[in-house]
Amino acid sequence: MLQAEQSRTIPFVPSYYDDLDGSFDHAWIMLGRGVRDRRSPFHTPTLATIDADGAPEARTIVLRGAMRETATLRFHTDRRSHKPFQLERDPRCSVHVYDHAAKIQLRLRGAARLHGEGDVADTAWTGSRARSRECYAQIAAPGTALRVLEDLTAGAPSIPTRRATTSP
Repeated sequence: MLQAEQSRTIPFVPSYYDDLDGSFDHAWIMLGRGVRDRRSPFHTPTLATIDADGAPEARTIVLRGAMRETATLRFHTDRRSHKPFQLERDPRCSVHVYDHAAKIQLRLRGAARLHGEGDVADTAWTGSRARSRECYAQIAAPGTALRVLEDLTAGAPSIPTRRATTSP
């Protein structure tokens, strides 16, 4: 029995697991990876805000920037959605992300600043991919209850679903 106990393998434990500064460094590395890698769990964290009734409201967002030097995360939102109204009324918010494979959870709290106009918004918009900008071209505002699919597409610009091809 003693021999069987000695042969057990000890799972790998990263050095930052018991090092607060190392954990902080690794968190920013993972957030940066989430900005660049759409397959990273850190690419789509959950943002929680406070609605008009004081209840929490959570939704998935796409992480667009993570600036360690200013402790700032950046994400985009449709100005017609609930998020900007909620954050204007009460800028307190939290972000949650979990990486199942790495067994890492981040829970962050902060205060949001909205940049609907001006240089920050213009830079973000022009720096976005065309496909990302198409998400903001829908007629129905985010969060709108739809009765039928036509409610979503009525009056929306035509967006090709695949590239046109020519035969030789």
